[in-house]
Amino acid sequence: MESQPLPDRWSLTARPGFLRMNAAPGSSIWTARNTLLQKGQAPWSRATVRLDASHVARGDQCGAGVFGKYSGGIALGRDAQGHLTLSMRIIEDVASPAKTTIQRIVRESPAVTVRSTQLTLRTEMDFGDDTGAVAYSTDGTTFTPLGPRFPLAFDWQTGTFQGQQFSLFCYNPAGRGGYLDIDSVTLDGRGKR
Repeated sequence: MESQPLPDRWSLTARPGFLRMNAAPGSSIWTARNTLLQKGQAPWSRATVRLDASHVARGDQCGAGVFGKYSGGIALGRDAQGHLTLSMRIIEDVASPAKTTIQRIVRESPAVTVRSTQLTLRTEMDFGDDTGAVAYSTDGTTFTPLGPRFPLAFDWQTGTFQGQQFSLFCYNPAGRGGYLDIDSVTLDGRGKR
């Protein structure tokens, strides 16, 4: 499995003031390249991502969430009619009998169609009860939870040795797709609100 970043799949100059993430090859967040990660801060932290999803293509899985033993997040994609969709997927990294790791989908929410391409995604990690949650907003103010709370776990044998991390991702199993423009990422670790 190739793990080196792909410099031609991201840009800070294609749209000044935004990070452009072009869809990279990958079958899941674990095999996607150019996924950006940031450690979550205990006891509670939140990442809020403002983005423009106008150019997310069919087959793309682009969005934000957490990465680790459990990877949960909101993925933006397109349905058969070309409408922008949001779905929440929880993937667990587990050890196989051959002492390799495999990923299994723990839960997947039905896709929600949204009209706006200007979105705000929010991910929360609560290390007091070891759970995470994701939500989205079309106006940047009112957030709608997507899917249930999901587990967070530190597991050096199957997860990442750094523990759970916030993630930004954009991949397409076909290898090429559209792109996601990220306007801002705000990290907040002051406490629950």
